[in-house]
Amino acid sequence: MKRIAIFASGTGTNAEKILERFKNSSSISVVLIVSNKPQAGVLQIAKNFDVPTLLLEKETFFNGDGYVSVLKELTIDWIILAGFLWKIPPTLLKGWEKKIINIPDVYDLPAGTTFGFDRRFDERTGWVVVIAAIDNLCKGASGGAVQAANVALGLPETAGL
Repeated sequence: MKRIAIFASGTGTNAEKILERFKNSSSISVVLIVSNKPQAGVLQIAKNFDVPTLLLEKETFFNGDGYVSVLKELTIDWIILAGFLWKIPPTLLKGWEKKIINIPDVYDLPAGTTFGFDRRFDERTGWVVVIAAIDNLCKGASGGAVQAANVALGLPETAGL
Protein backbone atom coordinates (compact mmCIF):
# COMPACT_ATOMS: atom_id res chain seq x y z
CA MET A 1 0.00 0.00 0.00
CA LYS A 2 1.25 3.50 -0.88
CA ARG A 3 1.24 5.84 2.11
CA ILE A 4 0.64 9.55 1.50
CA ALA A 5 1.26 12.67 3.58
CA ILE A 6 -0.58 15.81 2.50
CA PHE A 7 1.00 19.18 3.34
CA ALA A 8 -1.47 22.09 3.39
CA SER A 9 -1.62 25.60 4.85
CA GLY A 10 -5.21 26.64 4.25
CA THR A 11 -8.82 25.53 4.07
CA GLY A 12 -7.98 22.07 2.77
CA THR A 13 -10.34 21.77 -0.20
CA ASN A 14 -7.75 19.88 -2.25
CA ALA A 15 -6.82 17.68 0.70
CA GLU A 16 -10.48 16.88 1.28
CA LYS A 17 -10.95 15.72 -2.33
CA ILE A 18 -7.87 13.52 -2.09
CA LEU A 19 -9.09 12.06 1.22
CA GLU A 20 -12.52 11.38 -0.29
CA ARG A 21 -10.99 9.72 -3.33
CA PHE A 22 -8.77 7.33 -1.39
CA LYS A 23 -10.79 6.70 1.80
CA ASN A 24 -11.79 3.18 0.70
CA SER A 25 -8.75 2.38 -1.42
CA SER A 26 -6.92 -0.88 -0.86
CA SER A 27 -3.74 0.44 -2.51
CA ILE A 28 -3.41 4.06 -1.29
CA SER A 29 -3.83 5.53 2.17
CA VAL A 30 -3.54 9.12 3.36
CA VAL A 31 -1.86 8.59 6.71
CA LEU A 32 -0.90 12.13 7.72
CA ILE A 33 -1.99 15.74 7.22
CA VAL A 34 0.82 18.25 7.80
CA SER A 35 0.28 21.98 8.29
CA ASN A 36 2.25 25.03 9.32
CA LYS A 37 -0.82 26.92 10.58
CA PRO A 38 -2.60 25.93 13.80
CA GLN A 39 -5.89 27.46 12.59
CA ALA A 40 -5.82 25.94 9.08
CA GLY A 41 -9.13 24.43 8.00
CA VAL A 42 -7.30 21.35 6.73
CA LEU A 43 -6.75 20.26 10.35
CA GLN A 44 -10.51 19.98 10.93
CA ILE A 45 -10.87 18.07 7.66
CA ALA A 46 -8.19 15.64 8.87
CA LYS A 47 -10.12 15.19 12.12
CA ASN A 48 -13.33 14.51 10.15
CA PHE A 49 -11.53 11.72 8.27
CA ASP A 50 -9.72 10.39 11.38
CA VAL A 51 -6.32 11.15 9.85
CA PRO A 52 -3.50 12.12 12.23
CA THR A 53 -2.03 15.61 11.93
CA LEU A 54 1.39 17.14 12.37
CA LEU A 55 1.78 20.85 13.11
CA LEU A 56 5.15 22.07 11.89
CA GLU A 57 7.42 24.22 14.00
CA LYS A 58 9.33 26.59 11.72
CA GLU A 59 12.77 26.20 13.31
CA THR A 60 12.68 22.39 13.18
CA PHE A 61 11.32 22.40 9.65
CA PHE A 62 13.97 24.69 8.17
CA ASN A 63 16.98 24.22 10.45
CA GLY A 64 16.41 20.77 11.91
CA ASP A 65 15.77 17.53 10.08
CA GLY A 66 12.69 18.91 8.29
CA TYR A 67 10.59 16.28 10.08
CA VAL A 68 12.22 13.61 7.90
CA SER A 69 12.50 11.28 10.90
CA VAL A 70 8.75 11.53 11.58
CA LEU A 71 7.85 10.90 7.93
CA LYS A 72 10.25 7.96 7.69
CA GLU A 73 8.87 6.47 10.90
CA LEU A 74 5.41 6.60 9.28
CA THR A 75 6.88 5.06 6.08
CA ILE A 76 5.53 7.84 3.88
CA ASP A 77 5.88 6.98 0.18
CA TRP A 78 4.56 10.20 -1.38
CA ILE A 79 4.17 13.81 -0.26
CA ILE A 80 1.44 15.94 -1.82
CA LEU A 81 1.75 19.71 -1.46
CA ALA A 82 -1.88 20.84 -1.55
CA GLY A 83 -1.66 24.58 -1.03
CA PHE A 84 1.35 24.39 1.25
CA LEU A 85 2.92 27.84 1.55
CA TRP A 86 6.43 27.18 2.86
CA LYS A 87 9.48 26.36 0.81
CA ILE A 88 10.46 22.69 1.17
CA PRO A 89 13.89 22.30 2.85
CA PRO A 90 16.63 20.30 1.06
CA THR A 91 16.56 17.54 3.70
CA LEU A 92 12.95 16.79 2.84
CA LEU A 93 13.53 17.07 -0.91
CA LYS A 94 16.36 14.53 -0.72
CA GLY A 95 14.29 12.06 1.26
CA TRP A 96 11.42 12.08 -1.26
CA GLU A 97 13.18 12.86 -4.53
CA LYS A 98 10.67 12.58 -7.41
CA LYS A 99 7.97 11.62 -4.90
CA ILE A 100 6.59 15.08 -4.13
CA ILE A 101 3.55 16.31 -6.05
CA ASN A 102 2.77 20.02 -5.97
CA ILE A 103 -0.80 21.09 -6.60
CA PRO A 104 -0.40 24.79 -7.41
CA ASP A 105 -2.99 27.46 -6.80
CA VAL A 106 -4.94 27.82 -10.05
CA TYR A 107 -6.99 30.77 -8.89
CA ASP A 108 -4.41 33.28 -10.13
CA LEU A 109 -4.51 32.09 -13.74
CA PRO A 110 -5.07 34.79 -16.37
CA ALA A 111 -8.77 35.19 -17.10
CA GLY A 112 -10.08 33.94 -20.42
CA THR A 113 -13.41 33.01 -21.88
CA THR A 114 -12.41 29.47 -22.78
CA PHE A 115 -8.77 28.90 -21.84
CA GLY A 116 -6.24 29.97 -19.21
CA PHE A 117 -2.53 29.16 -19.25
CA ASP A 118 0.33 29.98 -16.90
CA ARG A 119 3.76 28.71 -15.93
CA ARG A 120 5.79 29.27 -12.80
CA PHE A 121 9.06 28.17 -11.30
CA ASP A 122 8.36 26.50 -7.96
CA GLU A 123 11.30 27.37 -5.70
CA ARG A 124 10.13 24.81 -3.12
CA THR A 125 10.64 21.86 -5.47
CA GLY A 126 12.88 23.29 -8.20
CA TRP A 127 10.30 22.36 -10.85
CA VAL A 128 8.65 24.38 -13.59
CA VAL A 129 4.90 24.03 -13.21
CA VAL A 130 2.66 24.52 -16.23
CA ILE A 131 -1.04 25.04 -15.62
CA ALA A 132 -3.83 25.03 -18.20
CA ALA A 133 -7.53 25.37 -17.44
CA ILE A 134 -10.54 25.26 -19.72
CA ASP A 135 -13.27 27.58 -18.48
CA ASN A 136 -16.54 25.90 -17.42
CA LEU A 137 -14.88 22.49 -17.32
CA CYS A 138 -12.30 22.93 -14.55
CA LYS A 139 -13.84 24.88 -11.71
CA GLY A 140 -11.16 25.14 -9.05
CA ALA A 141 -8.21 22.93 -8.24
CA SER A 142 -9.91 20.01 -6.49
CA GLY A 143 -10.48 17.97 -9.65
CA GLY A 144 -6.89 18.63 -10.67
CA ALA A 145 -5.71 17.48 -7.26
CA VAL A 146 -7.41 14.11 -7.68
CA GLN A 147 -6.22 13.80 -11.27
CA ALA A 148 -2.59 14.59 -10.36
CA ALA A 149 -2.63 12.08 -7.52
CA ASN A 150 -4.15 9.43 -9.81
CA VAL A 151 -1.43 9.88 -12.44
CA ALA A 152 1.43 9.93 -9.93
CA LEU A 153 0.17 6.81 -8.21
CA GLY A 154 -0.44 4.83 -11.40
CA LEU A 155 -4.24 4.90 -11.30
CA PRO A 156 -6.58 5.71 -14.19
CA GLU A 157 -6.35 9.48 -14.69
CA THR A 158 -10.09 10.10 -14.42
CA ALA A 159 -10.80 7.75 -11.50
CA GLY A 160 -12.96 9.45 -8.91
CA LEU A 161 -13.74 12.52 -11.01
